[in-house]
Amino acid sequence: MANSFFLIHPTKCGGTSISKRILETNGYSQIYCNIFSGYSFNKFLQRNKSLFYFIIHSRGLLGYIFELFYYLFCVFFYLINLFKQIPFGLSLNGSFQHYTFRQWRKIKTLDQNNIYIATVAHPQNRIVSSYFFLGYNKHYSFIDFIKKIKDGSLINSIKVSPFKKIIQQHLMPITDYLIDEEGNVKIDFLLKKESLNSDWKACCKKFNFSFSELKKINKTRELTDWKDLYKKYPKASEIIKELYVNDFKLLKYKPIS
Repeated sequence: MANSFFLIHPTKCGGTSISKRILETNGYSQIYCNIFSGYSFNKFLQRNKSLFYFIIHSRGLLGYIFELFYYLFCVFFYLINLFKQIPFGLSLNGSFQHYTFRQWRKIKTLDQNNIYIATVAHPQNRIVSSYFFLGYNKHYSFIDFIKKIKDGSLINSIKVSPFKKIIQQHLMPITDYLIDEEGNVKIDFLLKKESLNSDWKACCKKFNFSFSELKKINKTRELTDWKDLYKKYPKASEIIKELYVNDFKLLKYKPIS
């Protein structure tokens, strides 16, 4: 669709609210908006974190069964997406909802007239949110979680291999979502999670899109003040600053010690 928003949606950056609002403004039903934006799946995951953790770490025959079910879901979404302008659901490369600009360009001819927008967040805030959202807080201290990201053992511990892509989408730098193959940022407007409503209003005004207030949805439970974890574990700040150095530079966030 020419002159329309195309959302690049890094994980845990408030993008579900934007995606749902764009769909609502275009006249889609609430059921469609909830499913297509990923809100329904995220709500299910929040209620079943222990089950999700169990599935992705299952070994042996049970692991193979869960892997088979994942592939069957991919086939299911592939067939549905044959009739969709923009695909959604699961793929062999993770969730379509969280594809990078480069991934979208490989599977879809992107309209040059589209307005490419993306939601972003403070890198340290985002990782804390993923820590709770994926249920790792029930199994690791925060500093152990961060160390496992750095040494790769967090991904390697996942036994049902297709789910590695899902977790990697939560851990990859935001910058990787926004750039093309040459490393150029291809986004027309960035919306920061910390000022999402005002940024959304400014975005709508700039591009003459119908504005309405955003509802805060898909908020990670248990998450209070994310900065407290970095005060408790100063080493975690050092690791995040190292792993996500390009995010701090590009998005102009100041590291929290």
